[in-house]
Amino acid sequence: MKKVKMFFTIVVTLLVFVLVFPVAAAQTEQVTEHEMTFAFGSDKRTGRYTGSIENGVAHGQGKFEWMSFGGNFVHEGEFENGAIQGKGTRIRQ
Repeated sequence: MKKVKMFFTIVVTLLVFVLVFPVAAAQTEQVTEHEMTFAFGSDKRTGRYTGSIENGVAHGQGKFEWMSFGGNFVHEGEFENGAIQGKGTRIRQ
């Protein structure tokens, strides 16, 4: 009897937790030439981002284009939670 009571207590607790704290579904969309700012070391660069965003930040495959004193630059690759991540290709045009 104690095991059944404990089981129902756990189930009810989990149900209350799920109902009170629902997990928000990620909102993913594709954008084209969306203005964004990314960190490059201690510097920040603002430019145009084309690719996948999730909950308003770059997330997934994308391309970031920006201008600097040295010319026009492009980084194409993986973005995660609004930051450049993993491997990618960065070229100067």
